[in-house]
Amino acid sequence: MPNTLIDAMERAIAEVRQWPGKKTVQIFHHNDSDGLTSGAILTRAFERQGFKVQRFCLEKPYPAVLRKVYEQEGKLLVFADFCGQDRPLLSELTMEEI
Repeated sequence: MPNTLIDAMERAIAEVRQWPGKKTVQIFHHNDSDGLTSGAILTRAFERQGFKVQRFCLEKPYPAVLRKVYEQEGKLLVFADFCGQDRPLLSELTMEEI
């Protein structure tokens, strides 16, 4: 399992580095302490790679908000510290876009 996770992370990093609209990434994170922390860490990591970061701190990813977010064309979206009950909706919206 650890190798599978590391391999998946390395593939994701390679894809992000090759993203055609590399100038901007939108980070959506939870508004609790670990969500704020993960949002700050991701912001700094992307800035070091030359990305402009737009951060959005949410209580929860409301379906109406997420649908608007996913309507954007060609945007790099990163979600941090949302899981559990939010994962099915995020997965569903991602699959609609593929």
